Amino acid sequence: MPTSASQSPAERLFRAGGFTFFFFIVEFSAGWYCGSMAIVSEAMTLLVDVLGFLVAFTAVKIAERESTNEYTWGLKRAEIIGALITILLNWILALGLFEEGFFLLQTPEPVEAHVMLITASVDLVRSVAMILLLKGPSEHVSSSYEQVEELPVHLTATKYAASNINVMVAVVNTIADLMGSLSIVLAALLLLWKPDWVILDPLCTLLVGTVTLLAPFALLGRNLRVLLEGTPMHLDIEAIKSTLLMIPAIKNIDLIRVWSLTEGRDCCAVVLSVCEDDIQKIHVLESFNEKSDMGNAIHVDTVDWSLRQKDSTERRKEFRDSYNDVIALVRHRLQSIYGIEDTFVEVKML
Repeated sequence: MPTSASQSPAERLFRAGGFTFFFFIVEFSAGWYCGSMAIVSEAMTLLVDVLGFLVAFTAVKIAERESTNEYTWGLKRAEIIGALITILLNWILALGLFEEGFFLLQTPEPVEAHVMLITASVDLVRSVAMILLLKGPSEHVSSSYEQVEELPVHLTATKYAASNINVMVAVVNTIADLMGSLSIVLAALLLLWKPDWVILDPLCTLLVGTVTLLAPFALLGRNLRVLLEGTPMHLDIEAIKSTLLMIPAIKNIDLIRVWSLTEGRDCCAVVLSVCEDDIQKIHVLESFNEKSDMGNAIHVDTVDWSLRQKDSTERRKEFRDSYNDVIALVRHRLQSIYGIEDTFVEVKML
């Protein structure tokens, strides 16, 4: 059986969905038996998690489809849409929990604290197991970076470890479930001590609703930034410019645009001005000792040769190799240091 680290995001989401559905049945039955609305509300969060896993699994599968003439970039942003649908489901559930919680505050009922404690404790273990199941080699609740030491200290950049946004949403939701279960465990312990404190049960329901409402905000901004084609949060435009200007022959960055196709797959379009005199004097790749496989991770590249002077065919061919070295080095730098996979380069000669 493959470990979670070797499974694809779709496989982890599918297994997590089945695992969660089983515990939903157990927890809902236990909550109904002991009369605890807090347990029932926690079970309902599991049901919404199951729906979220189904949406996320579908979104990931759609995003894996190849590009077509109609969708030349493929359907990568289906992952973002799936994550937003999951967030919306959580908000709808939170509103329902608030309504039921405020109603029970007016007429609280006694609960079976022993069953409540056992059920919530089991759910705590389930939540921890779920996080371990969902967490893969590069999926983290917070962004993970790997230090790159190819540049001087003041220009050292960080390399972003790509994550699947649907898995990240699932992990955040599971952490929210864990917090809700912990609050129910504490409430059950207090009810064992003071059985007449029955108001603790609807208070826990309201707390679970609050956590369910607020947890998705941790990733909502990242989803919207991708949809609006904003600069990825982990990238600094000025640092990228400084990195490129360290390459010999590049004198100016005329234009730079950075955006994300989906979470973990960044794109960059850059227009460079190079000096004709400098480009004839250097061998760019030799001076930087770049690896031979520099172009392996680059998916797309377009080059516009804009020469401001009327050169002969022989001279153009002579310069072309040097330009290719500069472009290859730009692509490699952006990919190896910043994790930018899709690079579009236009070169102009001064």
